[in-house]
Amino acid sequence: MTAQTRSLSIDWTSDNPHLSGNFAPIGAEIDAPELTVISGRIPEDLSGVYMRNGPNPRFRPASYIYPLEGDGMVHAVFFDAGRARYRNRFVRTRSFMVEDQAGHAVYGGIMDPTPLDPAALGSVSDPFKQSAFIGVIQHGERLLALGEAEPA
Repeated sequence: MTAQTRSLSIDWTSDNPHLSGNFAPIGAEIDAPELTVISGRIPEDLSGVYMRNGPNPRFRPASYIYPLEGDGMVHAVFFDAGRARYRNRFVRTRSFMVEDQAGHAVYGGIMDPTPLDPAALGSVSDPFKQSAFIGVIQHGERLLALGEAEPA
């Protein structure tokens, strides 16, 4: 099986060490239904999921001085019956949707959180970017991405 990819473009680069190399943001949302095991084997009775949530700015930040800024992206590796699959997704907060609609960064950085483009906020009343990139928990039948830096 081959991976399916939906690309949300990342058409910028940065010299900032927290936004380049292995830390460069990615735009691809990937569904890989079968991962290849390159060493050893996955136990047949291992069943579950490992999730990682972290910052992944989709649009070039106007100001960026802190390595925990950006949009959230959840990466998940699912294990079952000796097999593994992978999936990742941007966390679609209101802030993500505002910037998606605008096609560029709308919010300032953590040290200057003033919106760069107040007109792009539309009916969104919160002028601060939501940082849902710290953790993931299950509540009922839903997964919730968590942040810790919102001012209110």
